[in-house]
Amino acid sequence: MVGGVRIMDLIWSGTPGEAVAWVAEVASAAGWEVEAVVGRDGLFELRPCRAGAGPGECGWLVAAPDADGTRLTVWLPDAGDQTVRERLETGLETGVPAAGEACNQALLRRLRRVEGQVRGLQRMIAQQRGCEEVMTQLAAATTALKQTAARVVSEHYAICFREALASGQDPATVNQRLLNILF
Repeated sequence: MVGGVRIMDLIWSGTPGEAVAWVAEVASAAGWEVEAVVGRDGLFELRPCRAGAGPGECGWLVAAPDADGTRLTVWLPDAGDQTVRERLETGLETGVPAAGEACNQALLRRLRRVEGQVRGLQRMIAQQRGCEEVMTQLAAATTALKQTAARVVSEHYAICFREALASGQDPATVNQRLLNILF
């Protein structure tokens, strides 16, 4: 939650058009409508489908191509009917198809790239390459691994949390256990 707005970052394994169509379907089922912003490619407004919904209750969606498919960034306001907003959040979090095989393949590709960078580091050190060159490669490998970890967290945390809750575990305990693993 940032400044009264819930920000969600999702990866869809298909094209931006397919991703937006999926969001529109999920939004409609949750009581929202999606409308393209004229003159702004990839920007969409999300509005609750109820009478009297004010402009402060509208959300935004950006769909942009990503190395792993389409990155969807959703801004949902903290204002308005919480039930309607929570239905949309739940639909988006539980229905992301990228959490399956396509997501795993993308993560494996990223990890293979990191592995290649680490092997390159080993060769550089064995060849006694310059300190600055080694440090640059080390920084690149570290950044790539951190980005991969962030992707795993963003895509799998909600799934792990829901599975633990479904098995009857206490939400606070589950959340703390997962955070302890991360930090």
